[in-house]
Amino acid sequence: MPTSCKLFSYIVLLSTVIVSSCATADTSTTKTQPMTYTVMKLAPRKAETNTDYPSSILGIQNVEIRAKIDGYVEKIYVDEGAAVKKGQPLFHINAP
Repeated sequence: MPTSCKLFSYIVLLSTVIVSSCATADTSTTKTQPMTYTVMKLAPRKAETNTDYPSSILGIQNVEIRAKIDGYVEKIYVDEGAAVKKGQPLFHINAP
């Protein structure tokens, strides 16, 4: 790059800085009022949460157990691997 081009670019850069620093700035000391926002107070309350976990239960004889209704299991009446009899309740299901 020729020396005259470097000198010209320095002059342009220096003049840009000088012009931008000489710009008039609004120096008024007017204070603005703070913004007001609506506020809501929250109160704690109880909520029921449900978590779904996919699972399967297998017996000694690999018998499929299917519910006749849809719902959430609230209580399990048998332990895993325990012997059960025909007609014995296995689960308590909360059906909507």
